[in-house]
Amino acid sequence: MSVKISPFASAFAVPLEHMQALNPSKRLVVGVAIATSSSLLTPNPTSSKRLLIVRRAASESDFAGLYELPGGGSEPEDNNLIDTVVRETIEETGLKVTEVLGTFEGFEYETKGGKSVQFNFLVRVNEGKGAAVKLNPEEHDTYAWVGPEDAETMQEKWGLSGAMEVCVKDALEVLESI
Repeated sequence: MSVKISPFASAFAVPLEHMQALNPSKRLVVGVAIATSSSLLTPNPTSSKRLLIVRRAASESDFAGLYELPGGGSEPEDNNLIDTVVRETIEETGLKVTEVLGTFEGFEYETKGGKSVQFNFLVRVNEGKGAAVKLNPEEHDTYAWVGPEDAETMQEKWGLSGAMEVCVKDALEVLESI
């Protein structure tokens, strides 16, 4: 299946080596804001536009028990960050990206493994028959669909790190604008 890439995201379809040269000594990570308006994926939505957030498993060494956007680090088999988006989405959610709609502000962070820079993407996934969220239990243990009406209570309801709360709110703003 080919993935449609919006002009706003095409700048990230460059070789990974180029992105790594721009971010020396940092791990390249993607955050994937999965957008849906489908009742097939989101039962009883209160808003027509929703984003998927996932909770890190208790066994995770960093940020255990906190909600986040699906995503992860680039791997040698990825030609570019778009490949990372597609691969990580399948690995973490079982969903297949059909379109990269755009990007929104990323951030840098540090874990025991070192410094990382996260690039964030807004995507659509296949919402046809059989489409369902299937988490990798080694990484995440549950998920929620959030909409604009959740922005003010997100921290209390789901618990996100400060940077991830800003990230999800940014993604919701971008989603509302499309």
